Amino acid sequence: MTYCPYAERTRLVLKAKGIPHDIVNINLTEKPEWYFKIHPEVWAGKVPALLDGDKVVIESLDISDYLDEKYPENPPVLRRCGSEEEGQGADPEDRTGDGRLRQNTVLERGENTRRMGGGVPAASAGVRGRASQKGNPPSLAATSLEWWVDYMLWPWSERRGAIRLKLGTKLPYKEDQLTHLHKWQETMAEQPLVAEIAIPPETFYKLVEARLKGITVDYDNL
Repeated sequence: MTYCPYAERTRLVLKAKGIPHDIVNINLTEKPEWYFKIHPEVWAGKVPALLDGDKVVIESLDISDYLDEKYPENPPVLRRCGSEEEGQGADPEDRTGDGRLRQNTVLERGENTRRMGGGVPAASAGVRGRASQKGNPPSLAATSLEWWVDYMLWPWSERRGAIRLKLGTKLPYKEDQLTHLHKWQETMAEQPLVAEIAIPPETFYKLVEARLKGITVDYDNL
């Protein structure tokens, strides 16, 4: 699952904690029969799934929590918010929901840039809000510390370049309109761990186009 944003969450956590692992890519359009047998809920097509011995964990957020709890001694220790007050509004699913929907609309349907209207400013506001909370360094805490929420949000930010390729133009936002978001994106992209598994936007664009055309993708040889 190298190219799935949900699986990338798990890959980032595995890399950050130095946990040896293997990646098994599957065709998401025509999932292999064995995948439906490893867990009762996998029949619904949920990815990724983590197999740890006889234990199977699904849902990217749950997998990340599971790894952090099972390997607390593995540096760097990923950090959740330390208190209920600090954690308010920190759910990555809430934070990225609208932006993910708009991103998929543009990539898969070729909608114009206006359809991205609310998603990007909303994401910037979320970054700004988190940066102002007590105990959090600027830009979602993406500094020398490795933060859980940064990893959970990053995969969708990494794919933003594919939108430009799809539309043939940049999104209609100026640099000074999204300063917090741009700062966070630049800081995250410079993190060695993130750079190590980074995938160019051309690859994401190629995958979307192949899926729309019904072309079977050889994920192991992209």
